[in-house]
Amino acid sequence: MSSTIDRSRHDSLIAEGREALHAGDKARAQELLQTAVRLDPHSEEAWLWLSGVFTAPDDMAECLQRVLEINPHNEQAQEGLRWLAAEHGLAIATPEPIEPEPAHEPAHEPVTIVEPVRLHPPQVSSYSSGLLLESALHPAAAGVWLGLFRLLGWLRPETLRLMRGAEGGLGWGGSLGVALAAALLHGLALGVVWLLTGWQLSRVRATDRGDLFDSLVRASQLWVPAYLWLGAVIMAALALNLSPGPWRIAVGACWLLLLAGAALIGRRLWRLLDAVGLRGPQRSRSAARLVVILVLGGVLSLGLAGIATAALLR
Repeated sequence: MSSTIDRSRHDSLIAEGREALHAGDKARAQELLQTAVRLDPHSEEAWLWLSGVFTAPDDMAECLQRVLEINPHNEQAQEGLRWLAAEHGLAIATPEPIEPEPAHEPAHEPVTIVEPVRLHPPQVSSYSSGLLLESALHPAAAGVWLGLFRLLGWLRPETLRLMRGAEGGLGWGGSLGVALAAALLHGLALGVVWLLTGWQLSRVRATDRGDLFDSLVRASQLWVPAYLWLGAVIMAALALNLSPGPWRIAVGACWLLLLAGAALIGRRLWRLLDAVGLRGPQRSRSAARLVVILVLGGVLSLGLAGIATAALLR
């Protein structure tokens, strides 16, 4: 194979790896970029991009040191290594430049880096309490919508009469207080399900197994479609004073929104397993485990939250 063809393939691998990394598919990016560095171990650009694939500090440091072996003046690699040393206490030695290629081998054409990696701390490592807190908002919001939707069904006049008897309605203050409690309890319930899901994902994933932080961040994205459930809450609130017939129609429409959100969550789960390197039978088994956690954990935690909310109505 000629050096021109090698160079063309090398550049193509880096471009595809960069796109996969931007899309969040680290498993695919790692596969492409590792192929690129095997094809050309002296590729400064390939090693630099490969450092962004890993979450383990030692792996990132190894890639960045390889960059400095090729080009000791690479500021991005120097910055990344300084940050790793400060954040993780790594003892990082300054690497020696690699020896030039033998004269009888054709030198590679220089690679033009069109879009260099900027290794600021958030890209070097995902370990950020702010990111974890932001991730927790998605499952918590899903729980809030479910809690409020359940409460709205209980606030129907005929339902309140069954639950409270002669005590009658709650009034605005009581209703707002119970609504706040329902939102918090159900949000906390799905927060627990999110933690269990992230923990299980960290155990079954094929790439970076045991990375609980990254697994929690990824698991939080499962709950983004649950923002559809806010539409169900609004629809149920507007239909509170309808007669039983129209109320049933409104509730049916609300359940369609709930089911649509659940279907999209399932679709994201399937794609997530592919993103962490699980394919074929292995993905099916892991999906089954995660679905069990999502369903059983959700039923148990939401059930407890519902019992606590119902107790406040009595």
